[in-house]
Amino acid sequence: MSLLPGSAVSEGENDMAGGNFNGRSPRMPAFPTPTWPGIAPRPVLPGAAGVLQQRLVSPPAAPLRPGYTVPLAIPRGTLQMRPALPVPAGGTTIQMAARARKKKVKRDPLRILTPRERRQQRINTVREIIESYLVKQMSHLVYKKAIHRSKLFAGVKRRIVHPVRMSSERLVVRHIATALLAQDPGMTEVQTAISHKSRTIYIASNSKQSVLEGLVAGDLSGLSVPAPSGHPGREGRHMTKLQREKAGPYASYKLVVIKGREGQHAETKIVDAVAAFDYIGGTRRPCLACTLYMLQKGVAPSKFNPHPGAYWNSNQALLSFGSGSGDVGASVSGIVRRPDMPFDTHYVSEGLASSKMYDYDTNSETEEEAPLRRSSRLRGRKG
Repeated sequence: MSLLPGSAVSEGENDMAGGNFNGRSPRMPAFPTPTWPGIAPRPVLPGAAGVLQQRLVSPPAAPLRPGYTVPLAIPRGTLQMRPALPVPAGGTTIQMAARARKKKVKRDPLRILTPRERRQQRINTVREIIESYLVKQMSHLVYKKAIHRSKLFAGVKRRIVHPVRMSSERLVVRHIATALLAQDPGMTEVQTAISHKSRTIYIASNSKQSVLEGLVAGDLSGLSVPAPSGHPGREGRHMTKLQREKAGPYASYKLVVIKGREGQHAETKIVDAVAAFDYIGGTRRPCLACTLYMLQKGVAPSKFNPHPGAYWNSNQALLSFGSGSGDVGASVSGIVRRPDMPFDTHYVSEGLASSKMYDYDTNSETEEEAPLRRSSRLRGRKG
């Protein structure tokens, strides 16, 4: 809106325009309706419409410039609104933007995708396969709850996993992961893989990879382990066992930190970087997406926990599928259709709190009275 040339607005008139009517009703103007020479009088509109008429101080003293309208026959001191600008042939900016959103953008098939676009395309492909086949078509997974910005799905069949007797390499990787994660839970998860051939223990975390590097150096015998007394329950039990293992057959195994994309699940970082290992584990079972990824990469089911955890439909859970080449859709589709894959089962470790039941690894049988079993590969090998 703009004033006509030579016009001004008084304080009282501003109050009038802003809604302060000084006790006068907007439906009943307290002033007469004057007329100007040569202009047909028009009454002030009653009610709210009349309130919207803003006041001119005086009629124009000179012919109006192009773009102004002849003022209505309204009381002295009333402002006149400028006319609306002509609408462009293509419509207003808002109208054109709305049409652009509705219009499907056709991607040039000859355009080369950026690495980021290619990675996200592969992630979206895997997400569609899992959610379409396992969630919708087969109803193997049911929605449980929202966690942050992602959703949690679990198998339709509930199965309690009781403590089991574990080999020494499976125990040591779990104990190392527990001790490291307890020192900085911000790492989210720590996974560890052991290779007897190279006498190496590979360690990775989901987040805070620089913190993990500061905690790991040298071999297992030199790993700093927190005092078990300050960590009751599972954590303290694992730390106590790890203290003994530091002087056991794996004491000279070299510790190596594996890094990857921030947020990427730890076990998939190790699988991407290490060609061969004997077992991989941590405080948690591999989630459904990580289980699919390890099977896609050719890792034998005997080398990780056979009971997959829940499925999160987050980018972090599927980040590992973004790298590599080949038809990721075909390979993942073949895995989810395998009859031997227990994707319809929701595994719950016995004795765990409900907040941890979806993903925490199975408890082992108590080893306090029984000595640790060495795997068949280590029998006869010097520690």
